[in-house]
Amino acid sequence: MEPSPGQPKPIMVYFQTLLEKGVLNKLETLELVRPVLAQNKKQFIENWFNENKLECCEELGDLVRPQDVQLAIRIYEKCQAKDKLMQCYMQTGQTEKALQFGSQMGVKPDYQQILRGMIPSDPQSAMQMAISVCQKDSSVNVHGLAELFLQNNRLAELTQFLLECMKGNKPEDGQWQT
Repeated sequence: MEPSPGQPKPIMVYFQTLLEKGVLNKLETLELVRPVLAQNKKQFIENWFNENKLECCEELGDLVRPQDVQLAIRIYEKCQAKDKLMQCYMQTGQTEKALQFGSQMGVKPDYQQILRGMIPSDPQSAMQMAISVCQKDSSVNVHGLAELFLQNNRLAELTQFLLECMKGNKPEDGQWQT
């Protein structure tokens, strides 16, 4: 049943009623957020989040992240999605915060996993993050990170990464330096 012109869709009336009565569960949250994001009305989601009307979960953060990384960070914090939270910190250039968060949680970030998720959507940020991590953590597998750029055919980012992270001219880096 289509609403009359100028009238809200029945599904939106349903969700509005639920929101007035209490908190949405995970399924309701995800079903409401998808069309709202499609209409670029992220401010509604932010308001509902601030009013604690949505059930926070990784999936919600994943839906919101492409449009608002900062809101996704708040969602991931609330639902304690540690890996996604560290990815967002890295994506937004907050490498120090990610490393500090990881050490507080007793978790070392999986840099390869984080880069695997970032390279296709934001190769420049991924490259900056990879360089920053290599400069701050000498135990990082530089060759493994380089391989991810190569696998994604991101040659410009790979070249910049290698130039910054293999300045030491070590024999074990020879295959990447030629």
